[in-house]
Amino acid sequence: MEAQAQKILPAPPTGLLLTAVGAIVLLVSLPRMASYAAMDNASDARLAVRLLGEAACAQPPETTAWLALLGDRSLRHRLQDARPVGLGAEVRHHGYLLTRIGAESVLAWPERPGPESLPAFLWTQSSGVRELPAAPWSGPLPAGLTAEGLAALPWR
Repeated sequence: MEAQAQKILPAPPTGLLLTAVGAIVLLVSLPRMASYAAMDNASDARLAVRLLGEAACAQPPETTAWLALLGDRSLRHRLQDARPVGLGAEVRHHGYLLTRIGAESVLAWPERPGPESLPAFLWTQSSGVRELPAAPWSGPLPAGLTAEGLAALPWR
């Protein structure tokens, strides 16, 4: 009888077991959650570049992206967490930067490079939103970029 009692080992504490299972779930889920968040930000940027483009086209060509956003009440409501960068030539929204290029174009590109290559978006009055492959840069817009120079960039 004593031999049988010695063979039965005590079960690990339930808390330890649950912690181990929780850690495994987190390790598997966090990268996927980051990927879903990045895709959601890209989707938001696609919508934002269209809305901002339509609002900016109704403004004089020298109106910055931020002033175009402020000048449209419904746009301020739809993009209420958008923030100006510097003097407002660029607008930050959900991990993307948006700016007006010329009189009839608005560009959105990822603010920071990520593990995945996130697309950039170009809105023009004549063709609407066009998805560009990953931007060849991140952060502030290269100085002096024009709509013509934009087409010549090495999109990845």
